[in-house]
Amino acid sequence: MNIAFPPALQSGQTIGIFSPSSSIVRERFDAGVKILTDHGFKVYIHPQTHQGADSGNQYAGTPQDKVAALMDLWTNPAIDAVMASCGGNTAVQMLPLIDWNRLRATPKILMGFSDTTALLCGLYAQSHIGSVFGPTVQTLGRIDDVAQVFDTIMQKRNVSISLAGADILRGGTAQAPIFAATLSLLLSLAGTKYFPKLDGHILIVEDVGEEVSHLDRYLWQLTQVIDISKLAGFIL
Repeated sequence: MNIAFPPALQSGQTIGIFSPSSSIVRERFDAGVKILTDHGFKVYIHPQTHQGADSGNQYAGTPQDKVAALMDLWTNPAIDAVMASCGGNTAVQMLPLIDWNRLRATPKILMGFSDTTALLCGLYAQSHIGSVFGPTVQTLGRIDDVAQVFDTIMQKRNVSISLAGADILRGGTAQAPIFAATLSLLLSLAGTKYFPKLDGHILIVEDVGEEVSHLDRYLWQLTQVIDISKLAGFIL
């Protein structure tokens, strides 16, 4: 599988924002937009982004609304990258409605995590485009090292993540493509055509607020969905 990696972003380029999951909390969203502009990026906020704003609604519009917003941003040559406004729920409902061939024609960075995992998986599996497992707009203000985010999307050299304090279960070194995902969202795609092929990858998974027994069940399920012996590395 030939994976296309989008070009690095440059200061002054435009990041388009939409809401693939739940509705935004305006104060957190506005704070994240300010961080983007303070770091030299232009921002275009798609009108769909504000659907249900401040309501706590888990549906920022219909799946059709969300897909239309994504396609508007992706096919607009003035938009250089696309970013999720926030996480939440329901991004999976977009997957059958997306024209993956149109996305493949113009690779762009898509950045988000948590519920956005569904779109990142679909983009990798169906459009063969690598992207960025990173913060949503609303979580930018809660990150200790926000400079690392911008170093990543601008593809600056020597971007590293310290594993000091990690428990090493099986040591070693690996050089391989990285695929990162929120574990529960990744497994929600098991058995579908949106689950990525992960042989030869370093798989990084995260989750939060889950009981240990739930994580144990997820990890067991992962061993049934993929052959973990074919991973180059695994980080939890």
